[in-house]
Amino acid sequence: MKEELNWNISPPPMKELEIRCIIFDATDVELMDIEGTSDVFFKVSVGDGPKFETDTHYRCMDGNCSFNYRLLIPYKDTKDASKTLTI
Repeated sequence: MKEELNWNISPPPMKELEIRCIIFDATDVELMDIEGTSDVFFKVSVGDGPKFETDTHYRCMDGNCSFNYRLLIPYKDTKDASKTLTI
């Protein structure tokens, strides 16, 4: 009697993940305002997904900012998902 082989060729299930982006410090930020200061913040996105933003450090005078900010970005890992992190 011949034994039957069963092969599962379905695609792997979609994984729902969370990307944790942590911003600690910013150095050598260009001072862009007329007064010689900058308002510093970060925007982070994965692929074409929504943009997430840190809080703003107003009137940075020396180009150095101290953050302790965590961004939690939901991400669905599929075969055709974009894997580009933009900061």
